[in-house]
Amino acid sequence: MTIDAEIAFSMDPVELDRRLAQGWFRSGSLLFRAPMMHMSDGLWELVQVRLPLANARLPRSRRRLLRRNRERFRCEVGPARVDEERQALYERTRERFVDFVAMELEPLALGELPDVFDTREVRVYDGDALVAVSYFDVGKQAVAGALALHDPTYARHGLGIYTMLEEIEFARRNGARWYYPGYVVPGLPTFDYKLSIGDMQYRGASGRWRSRVRPPAPSPRLLRAQARMERLLEAVAAAGLAVTPRRYAAFWAGRVSQRTDLCLRAMWHLSVDGAAPRAPLILEY
Repeated sequence: MTIDAEIAFSMDPVELDRRLAQGWFRSGSLLFRAPMMHMSDGLWELVQVRLPLANARLPRSRRRLLRRNRERFRCEVGPARVDEERQALYERTRERFVDFVAMELEPLALGELPDVFDTREVRVYDGDALVAVSYFDVGKQAVAGALALHDPTYARHGLGIYTMLEEIEFARRNGARWYYPGYVVPGLPTFDYKLSIGDMQYRGASGRWRSRVRPPAPSPRLLRAQARMERLLEAVAAAGLAVTPRRYAAFWAGRVSQRTDLCLRAMWHLSVDGAAPRAPLILEY
């Protein structure tokens, strides 16, 4: 299992379309794709999803949510930016994010390098108060959601889904063919809200996009990886070694450089207790 990661120094609309179709996802200036990752203290599979826009019709409940919130709130779409108000909204939202969470909004939403992506924002106001913002990237024929922020005191209004619906409406108005909300994780319902916006296509291990009635179940490759990890732990225990498992949610952060093709393999390791400080014994997977 590998994770592919690159720092993007340029990205024209056609290239963004191509990367999205290949299963890449953006976080800050980093593009990555991975078949599996550690989240919520377990190994989980990532499945990229997208919504075809040509003949897509929002489910009735989502059309109702869109209509109701358009009546209740003021919504604007424009160039993305970050300020103190948006940073404060990020700080109220980020506790719901899984695992590694950046402290600052700007590098996460816009990237550390300026003007690489054509990033826009949906902003939602209750009167003069900013209550939700979502950031999305625009390609030639695709729109990709990147990050959604919303005031938790407005939870009953479903603002996270609402901004996603407004991104879809923007994509349709501008002639896009695909909307990419990121990935879902079979067996982990945290990300299932993305499936509520319509009939999705799923990118399989072969790289092909397929329509499915139901989300895929965890694949055999995930079960094999979990079994190998268990066997490793059992072998270490059988050898009489006491170990301390250490997991790194952002294990790749110190390894990404200006190289454009970088495969990163290690996401956790076992430190053998009692090993000499200058010669630690580490088992890495």
